[in-house]
Amino acid sequence: MHSNAFKSFQTQTLINMSTASLCIGYAHKSCTVEQVKRIFEQTLAEDNIVAKVDELDRTNDQTGETFKMFFIHFDHTNLALQHVLSRVESNDFFVVTYGQRLDRKSGKYIDTYWKVTAYKPKNKDDFKPRIMSVEEAEIAGIKPPKTA
Repeated sequence: MHSNAFKSFQTQTLINMSTASLCIGYAHKSCTVEQVKRIFEQTLAEDNIVAKVDELDRTNDQTGETFKMFFIHFDHTNLALQHVLSRVESNDFFVVTYGQRLDRKSGKYIDTYWKVTAYKPKNKDDFKPRIMSVEEAEIAGIKPPKTA
């Protein structure tokens, strides 16, 4: 009976891993979808393991700096991806180096990298339309309409 419980857990874990997606929360604006796909396929040692890469252009509200976010979706899993996902589960992130650049201050080459986390999509099914209470509207800063 114990082995069946373990087998069930193992199968459930693999299903979750095979549908997992990863997120690069900050990437330099020069990074591309093709580059992210290539680096992940090289790192995971398998061509076509990446099904799709989504890209978002973002702007830092405080500095005005533009950057990109990437979401990496997988076609299937392999041992390397399972290892990566286990690392994310225990450490919340991992680091992928994708190149080197010359550091002007030190004169040495330094690694360029992405911090990668698990992508957890927001469940839009949780939202249900409702009429706000007066208290909720006040907390949200919604003022009553002006009367003439």
